[in-house]
Order: sequence, then C-alpha cells, then structure tokens
Amino acid sequence: MFYALKNKNSEQAGRGSRLASVAMLFFALFVSAVLSACSGSKSSTPPSNIGGGYTLVASGGTLNDGSGTKGLVVLATLRDSQGWGPAFPWTITITGPGISSSSPLTLQYQDSRVGSYVSWEWAYFSPLSGTYRATATSPDNAVNIYYEFQVSNTNVLVRPTPSVSSLSGYTLSWPAIAGAKSYSYEVFPPGGGVSLYGTISTTSINLVGLANGDYLAMVRAYSTDRSALSVSSASSPVLAAQENASEYAFTFPVNGDVTSPYSFSAVVGVMDYGLRGPGATPIYGFSIWTSILNISTPSNPTAPTGNWNIRITDPNGTILNYIYPAGKQHYAYWYYSIVPVAGTYNVEASYGDAKKTSSFSLASPITASLAPLNSIQNNEISATMAGSDITVSWNAVSGAKSYYVNLWAEVWNVTTSQFDYKEVWRSWVATTSVTIAKIDSNIPENLTCDVYVTAHELNMTTTSPPAPLPTRADMSENYYSYILPFLTP
Repeated sequence: MFYALKNKNSEQAGRGSRLASVAMLFFALFVSAVLSACSGSKSSTPPSNIGGGYTLVASGGTLNDGSGTKGLVVLATLRDSQGWGPAFPWTITITGPGISSSSPLTLQYQDSRVGSYVSWEWAYFSPLSGTYRATATSPDNAVNIYYEFQVSNTNVLVRPTPSVSSLSGYTLSWPAIAGAKSYSYEVFPPGGGVSLYGTISTTSINLVGLANGDYLAMVRAYSTDRSALSVSSASSPVLAAQENASEYAFTFPVNGDVTSPYSFSAVVGVMDYGLRGPGATPIYGFSIWTSILNISTPSNPTAPTGNWNIRITDPNGTILNYIYPAGKQHYAYWYYSIVPVAGTYNVEASYGDAKKTSSFSLASPITASLAPLNSIQNNEISATMAGSDITVSWNAVSGAKSYYVNLWAEVWNVTTSQFDYKEVWRSWVATTSVTIAKIDSNIPENLTCDVYVTAHELNMTTTSPPAPLPTRADMSENYYSYILPFLTP
C-alpha cells in the first residue's frame, strides 16, 4: 500500500528525505504483508483505544429531526500523534443496547486530514439508553481498538429555526440553541446538488453565488464544536459527553443574483520523479495546480488575503487536503506517494462561508509529459562555489516553463536535541541556474545540503496565473539526493 506523506510534499511544507521516503514505502509494503499473514494469531480482544499508531475517541447521542422518532448520532476521531487521520479507510463497528455484536452497525472511517473526524446519523434507529462501543479495525485487520460512550435517549437538542433575510444580500440565520456548540448548513439549488455548505460556530452565514429560484436549506445543531474539532491537531480531542444533533429544513426564494467575489481554478497532473518499478514501469506521483482570485474588481483581480482549505476527492474516493496560502494568485502542490489514477477529480476550495468547486479528469493511460533530471554525475545538475555563494545549474527539461529549486539538510534542533531534515532554501525560477547568497540565506555554517530541482510545465514565477488556463499541470524532479558541501571557503 502507499502512504501519503501528509505535510511533506509541497513547495512550502517539509519534505523528509526522498530516498528515505522511497525506502519507507517499500518497507511499509513488506511490514503490511507480514502483519496480514500473522493477523490470524493476534488476539481479537482490543486492549484499549490506542493501537496501530492511532487513537480512537467516540461519542454518541440522539438525532432530533422533527419526525417524532429519535435517531442515533455517532461522532468519532481516529488520529495519529500529530492529528492526522488514516490514509486508508478503517472499519468502524457500533454495538450497544439493541445492536448485537453479531450484527453491528458497520461503516468506514475515511478522513486523512489534520483535524480528522467522521460523523454518522441513523434517522430511523431509535437508540436505547446505555453503554455503546465503537470498534476500529485497521485495513489489514491486524489492529482492533475500541472506545465506549454513554447515550441517554431522553437527552435531546432543540431543533434550530432558521430563516433567510435579503436586506443586505441574502443571509441565513437562526437563534442559538442551548447545548449546541456548532452548526452545519446545506443549501440546495432548484436543479439539485449542493450550492453551499459548511460547519461553523456562529449562527448566520452570507449566501453567495445564488441565482434566482427556490432553494432548500437545512441547518443542523451539534453538541461538539466541530469547527474547532476540524482544526485541532490533538490525537485525543475532547468530544461532548453526549453528541446530540438536531436539524431543520425549509425552502426560500431568491430574487436577484448574489455573486461570489472569488474565482477558483484547479488542474491536476502527474509528477515523474524517476522512480521505476519492475520492468522499468514508472511509478508516478500526483500534482495539482490551483488559482484563487478576488474578482471584486474584475479588471484587477488580486490574491486572497486568507489561507484557503483545498480538498481533493480522486476517482477512488480518496480524500487529499492541503492549504492554499494567502497572497498567492496561483499555487502548486504535489504528493510523491499518491499514485494518480484515471478518472474525474473533484476539487473544493473553502474559506469561511465561501465555497468553490471544480472538476478535472486524467485520461488512461497515465503518462507524464516532463522527464525527470537524472544525476549530478551525468552533469545534468551541477554546483559551483564562489566566495560565500553557490550556483546550482541544470539541463533544461523539455516542456518546462519554471523550476522549483530547494535545499534540504540535517539541522540540529536545540529543543529536541536531535537533527531535523528540513528545507533551508527554496525559490521558483524561470531559468536553468540560480545563485544562492549564503550570507543572506540563513543557512548554517559547515552544512552539507541535498538539492532538488522540480520542473513545472507552468510558469510559477509570475504573480498572475497563465491565460488561457492549462489542461494539465505535470511536474518532474530528480530522483536522487545530491549532496553538496555548503562550507565557508
């Protein structure tokens, strides 16, 4: 199996050793196979809510949807020590009063982001009071962990009573509910689908991007602050003692367009970093290019002033997440260990109440348009010292319009008393060489650096995105680490 290098694969995030990443990849394959082979000898009795590198926390309660029958709600988090959810789905089973262990409620936990959580609702299952157990099972069935929670079926949340006003644009709002810490909203357009949705801790949102017509809105209230939960990196976050939910749906008309001040574009691509499998079969990575613009003044679009969340769903349903940073009119992000597949990719950008979506496809067979640089020994990449400066040069990659040059090194961390492999210098350039002034780069003395040159078929050095928009965003990178002395002459 392939494990995503969660925050180690963009132009801004830490990389970790590329060679170590590949070695760990194949080691993970070996360990997974061994664990699967040995799973029959493992005890089926889970020792706790911690195992396999993850911690399970769960809470449950009642759903009040106005039908007169209380439903069941379960909220769970499954996170590693840094707050990331699992890269591959774990199976969750729910047992308790009225739910036998031989016929449990069975579902999938699939949320690999930081702040990972999943919630499920059963509107027509009326829960009994008592102790419930959520059990999480790893994809290879080698790990079982559990968490128990209490449900009182007399404990419920009052339903919200939302309304829409159009005094200054359109605003969806509702009174605060006692015991509710967060709310979610969904707005459905006349033609179907979902126009707007999100989870917030306040009780109103501005509705943007709605054309004329009759809309359906649904507002839900929750006992846990799910907005805070989604940004928490705690491995064992605190959930409400009983996670209740209530909901209310109604229709409303829109008369007069409300337009969003933002435009959003996304293009997926293939990363070739030289890794080859049996028979020299390429093993590609996944790349994506995004652009977010504030078009309040159409003649002068500007970069967003806040960080946006990007969420990608690939054709297999795998979810990837990253942050689009403030101040960028376009941005490149890539994953070495996510293998691209043919099909449609759905991409969502969100910032507060603003939501933008886009879809793009990769056709079969998957191919890469940019060749990777090979080796410094073949003079495809070279480095020279002059005084306190170093110049890195490389062969041009056919089809590339810009290059991301970055240096990585083992740097001593005085806080943890160990070495951290970190990025010590980076820059996009449109040429095939760059001179790094050591005196201005904050690179420590007597340091040896690995240099990586990443080619992109778009020009990432410009402050504005290309026009017309591209149909692919392919990239390539040298596979090997190139150790360059960065010493004081």
